[in-house]
Amino acid sequence: MLASSPEITRNVIAALALCVNLWSMTWIDDNHPKIDPIFLNFVDVLRDLPIRELTIRTHSNPGQEVWSRLVTMTSLQKVSLSCTEIPSQVLQKWFKVLSPHLTQLELKVGDFVNAVSDEQAFMLPKLCTDVEPIVQSLSRLSRLQDLRLKGVRASVIPIILGFLPNLQSLDIEYNPTKSASYDIQDDMPSLRQPNSLSGRVASPVLRHVTVRTTWPGSVGSCYFWKWILDLVPHPGLETFCLCTMNADAVIPSTFMLDLATKHRSTFKRVMVGACHLTLADIQFLCSRVPSLEALECSLSSPDMVRAPIIFAHTFLTAHQMPRLALLRH
Repeated sequence: MLASSPEITRNVIAALALCVNLWSMTWIDDNHPKIDPIFLNFVDVLRDLPIRELTIRTHSNPGQEVWSRLVTMTSLQKVSLSCTEIPSQVLQKWFKVLSPHLTQLELKVGDFVNAVSDEQAFMLPKLCTDVEPIVQSLSRLSRLQDLRLKGVRASVIPIILGFLPNLQSLDIEYNPTKSASYDIQDDMPSLRQPNSLSGRVASPVLRHVTVRTTWPGSVGSCYFWKWILDLVPHPGLETFCLCTMNADAVIPSTFMLDLATKHRSTFKRVMVGACHLTLADIQFLCSRVPSLEALECSLSSPDMVRAPIIFAHTFLTAHQMPRLALLRH
């Protein structure tokens, strides 16, 4: 849609207003630094339609006029936002009115929403919920079942989960901080401290967890694996996915043992892609996790040669044979 074609724009908007059964709308805008002003006209029409799902992807800030209209859409069940700037006041106000209905949320958080610079975050006490507007905003969404979150510091994630008792699916980016002088190790003790925000409940029983990271060295850090285990303290996990750019990453045997043991009765899918598991780990998963349906991982070339013999013996005693996808490195 081009602003230089006003007649086409008017016709499209008029046609959109007739879509009285429209439930879902996606707006993708490549304009920079401001979103296409035509979007404002679309929002005005959407407010009168029974929209339940809204996706906005833009490389700019939609602006105060757009946000002031969006917060009046109070019956949305699914929201996906990816913007360079999302004012924290907007999130807090909008999520408050969406709380009775919203069950799915995808949110890419920019610097502005956190309202704290990297230097300030490093100097503040480690449990800084009072200065984390993102925590304040998400704490209102107690009915949320599916959360995809990008751009939030790793230490804040477990705190957020404490406010989402109905959450079942979590897709997150591992992001210790943007400060090179900061170490996630410094944050680990704070996760055990009481939360200063009222209304926090026990962590949810997550069924599906996906962790994405491009952070240099994160997969080799013991704190990274400890952080993941802290996200799923209660039995019930069915799917664990790990996405990383580090093709040489090796998943510690202790991590996989702890994860599979705690969730043994429900564990169905382990999808770690280019990350390496040892033959012993794979054998353990296939023989000791009765509900396992799919396993995707990497294996070194020497182990790949021995794998068929070991798997043949393992599958003779296993409850069922999972679907295996092994990548050679």
